[in-house]
Amino acid sequence: MKIRRNVKRKNQKSQTKSFVNFSSLKRILVYGVGGGCLLSLLVLAGDYIRKNPPHFFDIREIIVSKSTPHLNEFDILKLTEVKIGDDLLTLSLSEMKEKMERYLWIKEVHLLKRYPHRLYIKVEEHQPMAVIDIDGLYLINKEGEIFKKMASTDPKNFPVITGMSQKGLQKNKLGSHVYLSQALELLHVASREKIIREYGISEIHWDSTEGFTLYSMRPVTQIKIGKENFEKKFKKFAKAWPFIAITSDSPKIVDLTYERRVIVQFKTS
Repeated sequence: MKIRRNVKRKNQKSQTKSFVNFSSLKRILVYGVGGGCLLSLLVLAGDYIRKNPPHFFDIREIIVSKSTPHLNEFDILKLTEVKIGDDLLTLSLSEMKEKMERYLWIKEVHLLKRYPHRLYIKVEEHQPMAVIDIDGLYLINKEGEIFKKMASTDPKNFPVITGMSQKGLQKNKLGSHVYLSQALELLHVASREKIIREYGISEIHWDSTEGFTLYSMRPVTQIKIGKENFEKKFKKFAKAWPFIAITSDSPKIVDLTYERRVIVQFKTS
């Protein structure tokens, strides 16, 4: 009798275990199907809203912080390809930024959404500082970046950097960047000297052996600077110029590469 009771109890336990496992499986299936249906509905709803956006966040105002030397407010709005009434919620700022920055004069675009109805746009332009002659004329900004080929409509009142080639720039990118940075530093330093500002700079020539040579505009004078100590050399030139001008107001060459002297070559008549 004891043996039969044990068998009966074992049968009851196994039946109970089978019932619990079936119930859990059923619950998981119900939740899984329900969750899948809910997810599908959310995806469909999101796709519908994307294709048929509501007017809760339609653009009613586009604010351009300021125009630039080459782009007025109308030009900037045209580049955005966004118009009043477009949906602000689904507007992709990254795509809009990428599209606007294809315009060569634009250095960087800043965009901001202000819900529910406002879009802010700020455009930063390249600030040209010089022109480089590398199998064609290209504009360089103050950071030393070559940002566009010069067009007939572009301003031409910039010094021209010569002595570098496009092939050389491609072969020695790091070294060329250093030379460009030095050329721009030379311009910065020169602009602080009154005598240089008055005469103007038409050209900066680079030579791997002799370094930099400036050509002034009025009078046309060749000023040899070398590769370093630009500020010190320009100060030396400013001190020497009154004595040079006594002899001639338009010397041919002024060599500042010597440590303790200034060598001047005058034009022969």
